[in-house]
Amino acid sequence: MPELPEVETIRCDLYPRVCGRTIAAVRITPDAVPLVDGASSVDFARRLKGRRIEALSRRGKYLILHLSGGLHLIVHLRMTGALLYRAARAPADRYLRAVLALDDDTELRFTDLRKLGR
Repeated sequence: MPELPEVETIRCDLYPRVCGRTIAAVRITPDAVPLVDGASSVDFARRLKGRRIEALSRRGKYLILHLSGGLHLIVHLRMTGALLYRAARAPADRYLRAVLALDDDTELRFTDLRKLGR
């Protein structure tokens, strides 16, 4: 399980790369249905598309993406989750669950071996 210092390291690494970027598209793999709480995968993708990532913060082990329009995307990696910053043309990551395609031809990829992350 990522410990608190590791979650803070992830936040610090991602902050300069994703802040100011706009979410161009959202893809959630079919086997990742429990990934999104409180919305269907289709509604989740629709609500995030076109939103600008204004900030990235952390509260305990939760990563919080502050989006335009007052929305927040809250991520908990649980035991085996990871947020990976990749070029859009990079090879697919193993255990891929969701992808936030950004406006600069990069992606924020959520991978999770055990499917526990949210």
